[in-house]
Amino acid sequence: MKMRKQYTACVLAIMLLLSYQTSFAQEYHKVAGFISSSPVIGIDNMSDGRIVLACENGDVFVAKDNNNNEFEKWCSLGQKIKGVAVQAIDDSLVIEQIVLAAENGKVFFLTGREQKSEREFTGIVPNDVHYVPDNNNPKGSVYLVGNNSKILVSKDGCNTFTEQFTPYKFDDFNSVFFKDASRGWIVGSTGIIYNTFNGGTNWNYVEGDHSNPNYYGVAFLSYLKGYVVGSGGFIGYTSNEGNTWTKQNSTIADNLNDIAFAGGDSDAVRLPIAVGDNGALISDSNLDGNWEKTSLGTTNNLYKVAIDKSGYVWIGGENGSVYTNKPPLTKPNAPTELTVTNITSYRVELGWKDNSGNESGFIIERKNGPNDPWLDSDTTAVNVVVHHDSGLTPNKEYHYRVSAYNSEGESSYSNEVNATTLNVVPSKPTNLTATPKSSSQIDLSWLDNSNNETGFKIERKTEQQEFSEIGGADSNATAYTDRNLDDGLNYIYRVASLNTIGKSPYSNESSATTQLSAPTNLTAKKSTTGAAQLDWKDNSKSENGFTIEKKSGTGNFSKLTDVATNSTSYIDSQVNVGQQLSFRVQAFNSIIISGFSNTADIVITSVNNGIEIPTEYSLKQNYPNPFNPETIISYELPEAGYVTLKVFDILGNEIVTLVNNYKSAGKHYTTLITTDSKFTSGCYIYKLTAGSFSSVRKMLLIK
Repeated sequence: MKMRKQYTACVLAIMLLLSYQTSFAQEYHKVAGFISSSPVIGIDNMSDGRIVLACENGDVFVAKDNNNNEFEKWCSLGQKIKGVAVQAIDDSLVIEQIVLAAENGKVFFLTGREQKSEREFTGIVPNDVHYVPDNNNPKGSVYLVGNNSKILVSKDGCNTFTEQFTPYKFDDFNSVFFKDASRGWIVGSTGIIYNTFNGGTNWNYVEGDHSNPNYYGVAFLSYLKGYVVGSGGFIGYTSNEGNTWTKQNSTIADNLNDIAFAGGDSDAVRLPIAVGDNGALISDSNLDGNWEKTSLGTTNNLYKVAIDKSGYVWIGGENGSVYTNKPPLTKPNAPTELTVTNITSYRVELGWKDNSGNESGFIIERKNGPNDPWLDSDTTAVNVVVHHDSGLTPNKEYHYRVSAYNSEGESSYSNEVNATTLNVVPSKPTNLTATPKSSSQIDLSWLDNSNNETGFKIERKTEQQEFSEIGGADSNATAYTDRNLDDGLNYIYRVASLNTIGKSPYSNESSATTQLSAPTNLTAKKSTTGAAQLDWKDNSKSENGFTIEKKSGTGNFSKLTDVATNSTSYIDSQVNVGQQLSFRVQAFNSIIISGFSNTADIVITSVNNGIEIPTEYSLKQNYPNPFNPETIISYELPEAGYVTLKVFDILGNEIVTLVNNYKSAGKHYTTLITTDSKFTSGCYIYKLTAGSFSSVRKMLLIK
C-alpha cells in the first residue's frame, strides 16, 4: 500500500511537471504600453496578484488589476533604482508598500500613486532589496544589501533598520534571497556566497565556485536546493543548503543576471529559469542540469525574472522592455442574457451575464426609439453585471445593448432589450398669458413643461364666479382661443395638463378684459326745440354709461356729458344758430372704455327756446342710488349762468367738483365715478349752485 501511494505521488508529480513545462513553453511576447525607456531592473507581486515593475531611472509601473494586462505609472522618482520589493505593513497583510532601493543610499516607499516617502542611509550603496514574510511578525523582514559587506534589515515595516555583519568587511553584495524568516543567502562579486539559518543574526561564508565568477542572482527551490547565476553564463547548483556548489552547463557565455522558479508549490515540479545579457533566456525543463535556450527575438540585456501568482513568467530588460509568456490580451467575449430587472418612472435597471475574464469593464448603449441612433449611455467597472440608468423620461421607450471592452478593443454586442418607463402625472403648464383680441375673443398661450400629457384642461371665471371648465386642447398644444365672450368683462383663466394617470397642478392664473363694444349708427338731427338730437345704437352688454364728445367747426372734441347705461339718445340744447357741430359717442364701464362711434355732424339753423327750457331750477336724485362705482346726476336750468356741482362727505369735506363753468339753459347730466381710493363706502352729499339758487341731495356708495 505504501509503495502504491508513492507511485501515485510520483505519477502526479510527473503530470504536473509536464503541465508546467507546457506552460513555460508558451510563446513569449513583448508587453506593450510602457512609457519609460529605462531598463526594467525590478519585478515583484502585490498580494492581490498585480505585477510591480521598477525601472532604473525611478519610473514605477503597477498593473491596473490582477489580470496584469494594463499598467499605469505610479511615480517617477528621478533616482537610479537597484531593486524593488513589496512588503506587508499591517497585521491584516492587506496594506502594502513598495520598497525601492536607490544607488545613492536612499530608500523609497510607495503606498499608492504619487503617495511616497523616503529615507536615506549613509555608508551603503544598495544593490538589492528583498522582502520575506514571517509567521511570527505580520510585517515580515526587509533586507538591503550593497557594497562593502553592508546588510540592513527592518522588521517593523521599514520604520527602523538594523545593520547585520559578515566575517569579511569588503565584499560587494549583488543579490539576497530568503526561503523563510530564518534561512537566507547573499551572493556577490568574486564568487562570494553567505548563508544564515537565524534570520541574519549570524552570516556564514560558503565556498563558491573555484572559478570565482561574479554572482548576480540567487534563488532557492527548497531549503536544500538552490541556484546562483553570474558572469560568463555561470550557473551553480546546491542540494545541501548552499554548503557546497556544483557548476551546471548553461550552454551560453553571456552574463546571467537573475533566476526564478516557474511552477506550483511542489519542489518536484518547479522549473528554474534564468535571464541574462543579449536576450538570454534559459531553463532546465528536465531538472537534470542541462539548460536549454528559449529565444525572445531580442538582443536586449535582461535583468530580472519573476513569476506572477498565476504562474506566468515576467522578464524585465533594457529600454523599458518587458516580456511574458502570459497569453496576450484579446478582445473580451460579448456579454449575454441582457435583461430588464426593474422599471420605474425615471429609471431602468439592467442585468447581464459576464462571459469574459479579461474585460476592463462594460459599455452600456441606449437609444430612445427603434429608429434612433445608438449612443453610449454609461460604463461599468470590471465584473460589474448590473446597471441603473437614471434620469429618464416617464412613459418613454428605451432600447439597450451592452458590450465588454479592454485595451485591445470592444466585444460584439449582447442581445437588445427595450423598456418603457412608467407614466406619471404631467408637469403643470407655466407662463399662462391671456390676451384680448376683440370684444368677444381672448387668446391664451402657455409653456408646456411635460412630454407625457394627453391634453390640457382650460378653466375660466369672472370676478363673481367660480372656475369652470370651458374647453380643452390636444397634447403639445400651447395656445387656445376663447370666443363668444361678453364685451367689456374681465375673464380669469387657468390651465392644467392631463393624462391617464391624472391631472397636473394648475398653471398660474391670467386675466384679460374683452374690448367694450363701441356704439354705432350715431346720427344728429334738429329736435323740435331746435336743439341737436343725437341717436345711436348700443352694442354693449356691459357699459355703465356713455360719454358724448362735441366740437364746433374745426375745433377739437371735448367732453359734453355722460349719460346712463342703455341710453341711445341725447338732446344737446347748448347750441346757437349758425353753429356747425360734430358729435361722437363712446361706451364705458369701471374697467375699460370702448372706441368711438362714427362722427355725426349738424348745422344749427334755428333755436326754439320756448318749449324745452325748464321753468325752474332743479337738482334731481342721482341714478342709480345706491351705486358702485358710477352714478349719473342730472339738473335743470331755466336760464344760462355760471354753475357749480360739488360732492362732499357726510362731515362736509369737499371731495370733488364735477361742474365749475358756464352752462346754458336746459337739462344737464354729469357722471360721478368713484374708482379713486378717496371714495369709500358711505353716505355723500352733492350740491348744485346756480346764481342765487342752491340745492342739496344725498347719495349712498356701497363698495
